[in-house]
Amino acid sequence: MAAPAMTDPDLIVEFRKLMEERYALEKKATAEQIAKGEIHGETKERIEKLEAAIADHVKKFEALSNSFRESRSRPPVALGASGELAEFRSVGMQFTEHESYKTNAATARPRVQVAIKGRLIQPLELRSAGVNPTVINPFISSAGAGWVFLPKRVGVFTQPIFPLVMRDFLDVVPLDGTNAIDYMIETFTNNADYQVLEGDKKAQSDITYVEKTATVKTIAHYVKISRQMLADAPFVRTSIDTRLIYGIGFKEDKEILYGTGAAGHLNGIMPQATAYAAGGLTVTTAIDQMFAAIMQVTNSGYAPTAIVLHPSGWAQMQLQKSTQGVYILGGPPAADAAPRLWGLPVGVTVNMAPTDFLVGAFPGNAALFDREAAFVEISFENEDDFVKNLATIRAEERVALAVFVPAAFVKGTLLPPTLLAAAEAEHPAQPHNKGK
Repeated sequence: MAAPAMTDPDLIVEFRKLMEERYALEKKATAEQIAKGEIHGETKERIEKLEAAIADHVKKFEALSNSFRESRSRPPVALGASGELAEFRSVGMQFTEHESYKTNAATARPRVQVAIKGRLIQPLELRSAGVNPTVINPFISSAGAGWVFLPKRVGVFTQPIFPLVMRDFLDVVPLDGTNAIDYMIETFTNNADYQVLEGDKKAQSDITYVEKTATVKTIAHYVKISRQMLADAPFVRTSIDTRLIYGIGFKEDKEILYGTGAAGHLNGIMPQATAYAAGGLTVTTAIDQMFAAIMQVTNSGYAPTAIVLHPSGWAQMQLQKSTQGVYILGGPPAADAAPRLWGLPVGVTVNMAPTDFLVGAFPGNAALFDREAAFVEISFENEDDFVKNLATIRAEERVALAVFVPAAFVKGTLLPPTLLAAAEAEHPAQPHNKGK
């Protein structure tokens, strides 16, 4: 028994044209109704003819659907170019008979990509007309089963992105041809003085040097993702690339601050910085501390360029008020000016411990050396990625950090806020009168 004829593609094309014409006539009729209060007779007549033609096409689709139901015991088949039911061939047969397979099969490492046809997407016109889905795909079990859709991956859920500030404060130097930087830490004692009498011995200043070596460290991480995601959603791949690069920068930001110098770690600024000392100044708040630290760096002979705080530490200073409730750092609280304190920019980073602070003269006194800038690579043959249809995406960079002058940096622990407590003591809360 010959297979029933498949839906003629020309029938679908003609149906689409009818739907487009109906849409145009409906717009025209609406415009006429608005302009003159009625639809022209010619327009109304054309709409009626179109509705009849559309209804006729729907009947043709339903007739084809009924003819397909009679042959539902046959296995699924592909739709040929002529609209006829093609001879049933298994996926393996389609693959081995494909021209791409025949061309590459004889090579040492064949790479064959064959698209197996057979999925159909429901045309918008048929959906809007309420055509039975089994008209186009008679092997759907029932009318309520819906169409076979090709899914689209949408939506990327991003994690919080925190600002990275430490690289911006430092000199960044490209590094070629070596994995280590030798440098000296200088300690200078200035004893220059007047000569009292001619022939007297001059004053002697002292300079001592300690040799240091900053070695290049690798910061890297990777993720695994399905090859389908890479192929179906390029924006997912871009998101992962960006996320991996950010992860490298986040780790670098923390290493610049707190790197221990142990194997695999940078020698950070905080372990080498000079401990904070008030230096005889009256200090009662964290804001006062920042000024005292600035003066400490200045008195060491260096010009401070920035303050580094944790977001909660900066918030603590911003919330401090006078006993009259006025914000010490000014306001209003909604002010969007860049963070500054005592004339210096404030770098706010979650990589700083909440109770720590750092004040420093960064340029010239510390430098980050870029041996290899951050980059992303993708491999499809790592571990068992091939058999699991996965891809490994890796990001890495190679950097070194040198702190030339530890005395140019001052670190310390923030004082807790005190002015709000003083205000409460001056205006204690009144107890509630429970008798009222």
